[in-house]
Amino acid sequence: MNRLIPNFFRMPAACLAAGLACLLLSGCTKSPAPRFHSNLVQMADKNIPEKQQQQIADILEALFGTPDDPFVVPETGLDAKLVTLASGPVNASHKGAKLGLFREHCVHCHGITGDALGPTGVFLKPYPRDYRQGLYKFKSTPSNTPPTEADLVRTLHEGIPGTAMPSFKLLPQIELDSLVEYVKYLSMRGQTELALINYASNELTEKDDLPQTRDFIVGETLTPIAGKWQGAPGQVTQVAAPPADFGTTASIDRGKQVFYTTGGCVKCHGPTALGDGQLVWDLWNEPISKLDKSLAER
Repeated sequence: MNRLIPNFFRMPAACLAAGLACLLLSGCTKSPAPRFHSNLVQMADKNIPEKQQQQIADILEALFGTPDDPFVVPETGLDAKLVTLASGPVNASHKGAKLGLFREHCVHCHGITGDALGPTGVFLKPYPRDYRQGLYKFKSTPSNTPPTEADLVRTLHEGIPGTAMPSFKLLPQIELDSLVEYVKYLSMRGQTELALINYASNELTEKDDLPQTRDFIVGETLTPIAGKWQGAPGQVTQVAAPPADFGTTASIDRGKQVFYTTGGCVKCHGPTALGDGQLVWDLWNEPISKLDKSLAER
């Protein structure tokens, strides 16, 4: 019978007590600080060597800081105070202002990097938005143009019915503004990373180093991205007034023709608009779909 007794239970009392103490204390060690994750899908798709991957990570940290200590370059046009309110761990200032708003309300779905890889994001359908590409659906600006601040505030205020995105209309305006500014911050960071990946893929050999000058990093890479965000209010689409017969049978029939033919709406929304069309991906997850297809064909 003794052979069946685990050695753990046959330890001397002193050793057993020490072992239990170590187990208990091990749960009290300080966890490592959170960090932004690299866009490994794009890195793999573009065959970026490890050396250049590290250089891109170093450039991004110099430009944007870390999740607990964000940095805002003036050229971004971002409000550093609002970004700070939304960043870092959930806490409060000595004046009672809430801190860590993004981590409190958003990170569990959208992830620390804004890559939609939060711990609950993988269980959701549709998936949360990946901020890194700067692509948004619910906005007043044309395709491939960033949303305005008013667009993002409206999404936070109203939520998105049919998804896991709730309404945050009960939050104070300063908190809504802080979350919007942090979303813009994550998008600019992600778009800068994509620009650097594309530059490394198109312009460099495996042995080359990325340029480290401010002219390249800020002037040529970041500023054009930030400029599009700053110029978004001027790109708002002016919606024409409804036609005189809006809501009539003839108007509905014209809409039906667009839905099923020229508009291509049925491809995604399905014949009865239940979202059960044949296409189940959009510009957000297109890179993942393409990489998955290419890997399957190898």
